Amino acid sequence: EFRIDLPYSIKSNNEQYMVLIKIVDLDANYAYYTVPKIDPSVYLVAQLSKLDELGLVPAEANIFFDGSYVGETYIDPTTMEDTLTLSMGRDPNIVVKRLLMKKECKEKIVGDKKEKIMAYSIEIKNLKATGIELIIEDQLPITQNADILIEPIDLGKAEYDTRTGMIKWKIELKTKASRFLHYSYTVTFNND
Repeated sequence: EFRIDLPYSIKSNNEQYMVLIKIVDLDANYAYYTVPKIDPSVYLVAQLSKLDELGLVPAEANIFFDGSYVGETYIDPTTMEDTLTLSMGRDPNIVVKRLLMKKECKEKIVGDKKEKIMAYSIEIKNLKATGIELIIEDQLPITQNADILIEPIDLGKAEYDTRTGMIKWKIELKTKASRFLHYSYTVTFNND
């Protein structure tokens, strides 16, 4: 049951009509987000909280940003946590490149084991006219094989989840600025 505060006159001609039930302004936290291992694009993400107070029902939702249609999503408040995260689309003014640093990658044999060092660099350029807050995620490989050992060497100032291998940086980048992030790890495995 919905209480509709807006007055409507709806014809009783057995046709379907769509009416606006309520308009609510919500505060959102915005951040830019990228996973360059998978996609070099950077996406603006909005996080909305306190949605349980709105009494939403499961439904499709159209997403508009700055008056432009971005896309649609499905919102199901019965399965949501208290914060809803929505992608507001890709931003071409933030450029991210992930590169394998071949000069730092080395392989050596230690007894009956082989040790391989892997190193990566992530370059971020902010071409926007404003500063941004950016979340960058990557991942170290993980293994269930006891004969393979994967250990981080240098993760910079990234947060590291040992269970999933996920590494995450939260950085602020001023307008027209660039930044490099580096990380490296070793993989030790049987020679055969």
